[in-house]
Amino acid sequence: MVIYNPHGLPLPLEVQAAVDDAQALPMPKPARDANGRLLPGNSGNPMGRNTWAKSHGELRRLAREATEANVRQLQTIRDDPNQPAAARVAAIGILLDRGYGKATQPLEIGKPGTFDAMADEELDAYVKSRALLITQGGTDGASDS
Repeated sequence: MVIYNPHGLPLPLEVQAAVDDAQALPMPKPARDANGRLLPGNSGNPMGRNTWAKSHGELRRLAREATEANVRQLQTIRDDPNQPAAARVAAIGILLDRGYGKATQPLEIGKPGTFDAMADEELDAYVKSRALLITQGGTDGASDS
């Protein structure tokens, strides 16, 4: 079975093997009464902490080792005119996101356009008044009066 990353690319075989190993662990069944409740001395989590936490570190290490190959694969998809346009655009987006980080999203709290219409001095005064209210335990500034 081939495992794909969120971008539709197959994971390296070493990473897939680590995932398969983590999923192949046997899960003992705790003793239960006739109503399905756990009997005294039995745990609902008999194996302790999830093994995924242990294998996740290994999975990340293997994925990082394959970074160079994955970037080369994305570059190949990007440069191949025989690839569908959607695949090429996706490869470009992934490369840009990894190289420069995802674009920041602007966030405006208040009625749309409220802050655009304010002069810098008005905006500074508004921010200071809201900060003062928050530090004094007043309104959180989320509701606009």
